[in-house]
Amino acid sequence: MLLVERHVTRSADKLGISQPAMSASLARLRALFHDQLLVRGPKGLVLTPRAEQVLEQLNQAMAVIEQVVAQPAEFVAETSHRTFNLVGTDFCAPARAPSQKETLRRDCLDHVVIFGARHLWRVLTAYSRYYNQTRTHLRLDKDAPLGRSIQRRREIIAVPVLSGLHHCYSRI
Repeated sequence: MLLVERHVTRSADKLGISQPAMSASLARLRALFHDQLLVRGPKGLVLTPRAEQVLEQLNQAMAVIEQVVAQPAEFVAETSHRTFNLVGTDFCAPARAPSQKETLRRDCLDHVVIFGARHLWRVLTAYSRYYNQTRTHLRLDKDAPLGRSIQRRREIIAVPVLSGLHHCYSRI
């Protein structure tokens, strides 16, 4: 404040301290930097070259600090790539899980949400089944590793797999 205002009394008033306290602070700064920092000029106090350098560095440091403490950007679930861990007791998890699952399924379409070890096992088993039985592979001429019969002349439907993260297309 002192280097910006270039006036001891005004700086003290803005910081809510007395003028002697601000003068003592200026004396400590002068000792710290081994420079007068502010010297009398024709129109009041003038910054020394060292004070101008310190002021520039302080402005840069304050800009960085303002970025750190600034309000974070608005969270957009559709574009987020963050990982969230939801923690709860085994007692309350089943009661909240359905509503949380539905909200997350609706808002985070390309995310998989895991609710505990058993749920992780079910999701991995379902993904393994999808990968080996349904998903097409380019190396296998766009066929699944376990193979399947060719279905002709029926309506094609999309069956959601892995909570809608993938789909299995078949004819009915």
